[in-house]
Amino acid sequence: QFFAVWNSYSVQQGDGTRKLDATHVATFTVGPDQKIVTYIDLDDGKGPQVTTQDPSSIVLKSHETISIVISPPDVNPPPTIDWTKAPYAGL
Repeated sequence: QFFAVWNSYSVQQGDGTRKLDATHVATFTVGPDQKIVTYIDLDDGKGPQVTTQDPSSIVLKSHETISIVISPPDVNPPPTIDWTKAPYAGL
């Protein structure tokens, strides 16, 4: 939903589209040798986990970290965010 709102605002402002679909992440277009990989870190101690869920349908929640990666050739999970330490503490 975030991307839908961002895209609508961006188009209204004449700043182009901000899509999130099988071939686009914001202003980036995925090439034929690339893929989109989405990670969700639920802040449960397991770290970022790959999800097959459509990234545009992910509901944003407090202290969950969503990483959308356009990647070849290797896919490496992003680092875990510790919400109890600076600069994130208190957020």
